[in-house]
Amino acid sequence: MTNLCFIIAPQNVHWVLDRIAKEIGSRYQGEVEYCYDVTNIPTAPNYFVTHYSLLNYVFAKVNPAKAKINVLFTHEKERAPVVNYTLS
Repeated sequence: MTNLCFIIAPQNVHWVLDRIAKEIGSRYQGEVEYCYDVTNIPTAPNYFVTHYSLLNYVFAKVNPAKAKINVLFTHEKERAPVVNYTLS
């Protein structure tokens, strides 16, 4: 079973966010999967989302009460509005 799933936008294949994910994944000691299809996110206990714009897709498929979701945040001057998610 995948222990850590990286969520990467398909347009970022072979670009910096993809390479960051691959670099982190190469040093991770569990099984890693790279997901480029946000409509088909695999089950995992841990997720690393490479861009905050993908969070809506992740929250539509992943229960944050059952999995850890980490997000790479860059470019503070382009900050997206803060959204508070309520776990039920």
